[in-house]
Amino acid sequence: MVRLVYNEIYKVFHKKGTIIFLFLMLGYIVLTNYIYKTMDINSNYYVSYGDEEHLEYLKNEIANFDKEKGSMSKYANLLAEKEQEEFVLKNANEWQVNKYYTYVADKINQYYNYLYVNNDEEKASKLREQIDDLIFKLDSNNWRYFVNLELEQVNENIKYTEENNQTLDSNRTLKAYEYNKYLLNYRLQNDVGYSDNYLSQTIENQTMLLDGRLDYEYAKTEELKKSYQGDYAEFMENQYILDNKVDTNNMASVRGILADFYNEYGFLIIIFVIMIAGTIVSDEFHRGTIKSLLTIPYKRSTILRAKFITVLIMLVFIILFFAGGEMLFGGIFFGFKDLAIPVVGYNFKIGAIETINVFKYFLLNTIYLMPKIILLATLAFSLSTLICSNAFAITLSLCGYIASDIINSLFVTYNLNFLKYFVTPNWDLTYLLFNQESTYGISLVQSLITCLIYYLVMIITAKLVFKKRNIKNI
Repeated sequence: MVRLVYNEIYKVFHKKGTIIFLFLMLGYIVLTNYIYKTMDINSNYYVSYGDEEHLEYLKNEIANFDKEKGSMSKYANLLAEKEQEEFVLKNANEWQVNKYYTYVADKINQYYNYLYVNNDEEKASKLREQIDDLIFKLDSNNWRYFVNLELEQVNENIKYTEENNQTLDSNRTLKAYEYNKYLLNYRLQNDVGYSDNYLSQTIENQTMLLDGRLDYEYAKTEELKKSYQGDYAEFMENQYILDNKVDTNNMASVRGILADFYNEYGFLIIIFVIMIAGTIVSDEFHRGTIKSLLTIPYKRSTILRAKFITVLIMLVFIILFFAGGEMLFGGIFFGFKDLAIPVVGYNFKIGAIETINVFKYFLLNTIYLMPKIILLATLAFSLSTLICSNAFAITLSLCGYIASDIINSLFVTYNLNFLKYFVTPNWDLTYLLFNQESTYGISLVQSLITCLIYYLVMIITAKLVFKKRNIKNI
């Protein structure tokens, strides 16, 4: 048996296609790390709406405006829009743009209306002083001033809510204000400006996720509560970042890519395994070597078993190939210091954050995905044995993999309970990470039994057909 397996591995690595694929995948690993290194994928800059052409249009409109016949309200609006556009273009993609629209833009509209519509130069002058002061603070990166402005407003909102409302909705509103107050104080106490760093991004994320957290906490039914679990879990994971000042969301690192390993490389791993499994038997028929293979003193079932074991060995090899390549090139691009940062997830069963070492997480993730990958390999292997066609075995297996997402989506969308006995909702066990529950309401035992049944049906069918196949005319 060992010799048979060795010979099969030897044949796999002496195929040009295998070597070409591996070299291409090395290039893909390098490219992936290069993209993460050079692209600012974690950027949270504010989007600028500045437009040079629109600014030129405004300038022309103002230059050609007839003050005697035209509406002075329109003229004031043109001047205000021009000033706003100039500021935005000057501060493209900076936090100042956001604060400018929040605190300055309306004042500029008022200023030009006082000046040209109401003809009140005194009010216009006072307002101009306020505008210039705010713009100076923006230009000098005085982010603390604007944090304090927000904090003042939040404190007023808290006071008003406490004095005027005593309902469940007001309690929720008060909780939201209190948390926003915490975030603002966090900025001040930890010197976290509006710049593009991970703590500032996390604070912005928490502001957006806060409604989801409150929806979860105030949900009236368990079913409704479950629908908000994703937002709540993400909120708590971000809170871990703020509490521990560690960037667990950073994907631009060897640790980040390793934690997201199967999203980055999973499809390529499956393609490789399906290619090996889908050709390892049918190639013998296609090239006519099956006759000489069956003349060796081994049972047909032993030969078939050796081929399947080879497929499993190649599965382990390609995972280690990608993991090793990622460690090597990821380390070259990013260094290895981030590997000390754990993978973080919210465990609903214990009601707390759980941390897992990145290598342990990678191993667990691999184990929980094994049923899916092995079953796809078994499907390709069985089709290769039954149909004796490389193209059909590979194509049908890949179609099955692609269709799995559609089948699972139909299960969830239309509540098609009979699909729980189909293999695709059962073969991905990654929900077990952080003790989550299956999206499809299927128990672990049922999933394992279902996967085992499908595996046995495919492998036994392939074995029976291979043992009885007539090779005289091949």
